[in-house]
Amino acid sequence: MAIETTKGLYRHEQDPSISSVGARVRELPPEIASEILDDVITGSAALQLGAVSRMSRREKIFNLTETLPEAYWIKGTAATDKPSFGPGSSQPDSSREAKDLAMKQTTSMTWTQKRMEAEEMAVLVPLPDTWKADSDVDFEEIKPYLVEAMAKKLDAAILFGEEVPTSWVASGFRGILPDALGRGNSIAATSYPVQGSSPARIDYGLAIAALAEQMAEDGYAPTGFVTYPGFKWKLVQMRGNNGEPIYQGSLVGMDGRPAQTVYGESLAEVRSGIWNTHKDDALIIAGQWNLLKIGIRQDIEFAVTDSAPIFNQAGTLVLNTFQQDAKVLRATFRVAANVINPLMRLGGEYPFSVLRPDADFSS
Repeated sequence: MAIETTKGLYRHEQDPSISSVGARVRELPPEIASEILDDVITGSAALQLGAVSRMSRREKIFNLTETLPEAYWIKGTAATDKPSFGPGSSQPDSSREAKDLAMKQTTSMTWTQKRMEAEEMAVLVPLPDTWKADSDVDFEEIKPYLVEAMAKKLDAAILFGEEVPTSWVASGFRGILPDALGRGNSIAATSYPVQGSSPARIDYGLAIAALAEQMAEDGYAPTGFVTYPGFKWKLVQMRGNNGEPIYQGSLVGMDGRPAQTVYGESLAEVRSGIWNTHKDDALIIAGQWNLLKIGIRQDIEFAVTDSAPIFNQAGTLVLNTFQQDAKVLRATFRVAANVINPLMRLGGEYPFSVLRPDADFSS
């Protein structure tokens, strides 16, 4: 059997028993491995904006405050506050003497836990030897497409709740869009028309500012926005009644092109196409992105073999690589995600909010 494995940056294991039968196991050179990791980060908006860390175990547990402590003024009046001076005590309520000897009140503080669990993403790509020889296409050219596919699948789950792993749902994470809308964290863009425009046009800059204001009132600081390609050009197109650009500076760059920030915060585009089916749901997702925790349990790992039979989900053999002169590239990736939201003194329940196209949203 011939097998070639490309592992991640942080682990490299070689089984001597495999080597003894002629297998070739090698680690990807560091400069190539770094490039692959960069491809994932570039391709995924969630990985660009979220707080990414390494996981040394399958699960990671976060401790969150469940109730917050309170403090009290010493008044020297209440039964729990004013001390007992014994029979004949003449210390009046709220006197300095009563305050100096008053009983301090206690408070309580409790904690809860939230988890995120790594799940595996994988794909197999068969490539017949004769087709490879005639086309000059090899697995090195295919790998970037698999990286892109995994980034797309990750964004679809984290941003929109598509095919979210069951362990993530069990930990309270159904995806940012459904969780934000489920808590009422959204506003309709149509509620912010350009004043005096005919026909009515939407003031997207004002709508984005209102979205950020809503988050701030809940105690969150929006640190970035994510949208679909082309939305930022709406800001460039906006004109007043006399045809002058409405927004410049922080919304539009000095050269008139759309800036990569909105009001000084980053603006990331989801370029994988997954937003195309969600434009009726959301124009922009705003969030305090450091509260989106993403754990990398295992980097993307590639393995190539010419001796593995391939079966479909029904257990039927569909390709015998050795007998049919083919090789198979396998890509695997283990990742976890959850929104770790602490108790907010201003009452906020979720650190993400959505700018909807209109008020008729019912999904």
